[in-house]
Amino acid sequence: MQTSSQRGARLISAAGRGDIESVKGYIEDTNMLRTQDDETGLFPGWTPLHWAARNGHIEIVRLLLDEGDRTGSGDLPLVAIADEDGDTALHVAVSWGQSAVVDLLHDRGGSLIGKNKDGKSPLDLASAEFRGHLATVAGLTGQGGEGDKKVSRTMSSHEPPSSSGGARKKLL
Repeated sequence: MQTSSQRGARLISAAGRGDIESVKGYIEDTNMLRTQDDETGLFPGWTPLHWAARNGHIEIVRLLLDEGDRTGSGDLPLVAIADEDGDTALHVAVSWGQSAVVDLLHDRGGSLIGKNKDGKSPLDLASAEFRGHLATVAGLTGQGGEGDKKVSRTMSSHEPPSSSGGARKKLL
């Protein structure tokens, strides 16, 4: 029998590699939706949603969000869960140039202005540090920039950052 930690690690792995059938099997245990990776040491606190967002697995992102909404799993919506650096899945999707995932996460309540521990929001990452990576970020209106208008963005081709040690800190 697998421990909760082993099931969580397998869910994270399946979400990261895009194995939707395995993800479906593991999310039957709704506690697994919030599992946070601490085994690799590269991305401490990443959830299955962070990994799926990083790799652009939009169907898995949608499945995880739907399941989180359906079950009401936890006090905090999945889209708002941050890793140890304060990065949400939306920070990750912006950083890795996953425009379709960015749109979905924002549509599902992801904050474009929520800041990580370095004081950077997904919008900051898109507009300042990734000029040419995300060519246009516009359309934020309403309360604190979180209005009803959609953020328009166009992606230029980009090479995702290396996942070697220290690369993450340079990225953010």
